[in-house]
Amino acid sequence: MNKYAANSATFANTYAANRATYINNIADPYGGCCYSGYSGGDVAAGAIAGLAGGMVIGAALASPPQDAVPVVENNTTYYYSNGAFVAPSPGGSGYQVVAAPPGAVIQSLPPGASTVYANQFQYYYFNGTFFQAAPQGGGYQVVPAPIGAVVNSVPDGATQTTINNNTYYVYGGAYYCPYFNGTQTVYVVSQV
Repeated sequence: MNKYAANSATFANTYAANRATYINNIADPYGGCCYSGYSGGDVAAGAIAGLAGGMVIGAALASPPQDAVPVVENNTTYYYSNGAFVAPSPGGSGYQVVAAPPGAVIQSLPPGASTVYANQFQYYYFNGTFFQAAPQGGGYQVVPAPIGAVVNSVPDGATQTTINNNTYYVYGGAYYCPYFNGTQTVYVVSQV
């Protein structure tokens, strides 16, 4: 079985679970915000915070975002804010957006994170970063992109490449293969 066939089989196995999540999100596209006491200001603040999470890896910053929380992973201090990880610039001046460090634990998922499934496991996805419930509880841990996960968009800053006449989008070491599904294109995390 070639890699394309293997990825297609994995896609078929996970598509039904992701479709159910997608349908639930369509049924309540506001995630319960409009029926659970949130004000319009809270929703607007969440939308603005979500935009901050879309920062591209390598973007330069004078300082970490104001609401950033320090996260230490593998003896390195990162600053986390709404889906983005920031670290001191290698040159020593300012900060830059970096790939999410595997193993890092955050207390809550970023606004806009979606639920996806791969190999019968549940993950949360946001702009190229995958999370799972932390093993010890109390948060969500950054994990490597799971082969077979299906997402609706490639991360901001992904680059397009062609390997063996197949198009992929590469981000943070993960390869996303576009797959036409009915009326939309989805992207399958693939092994190359």
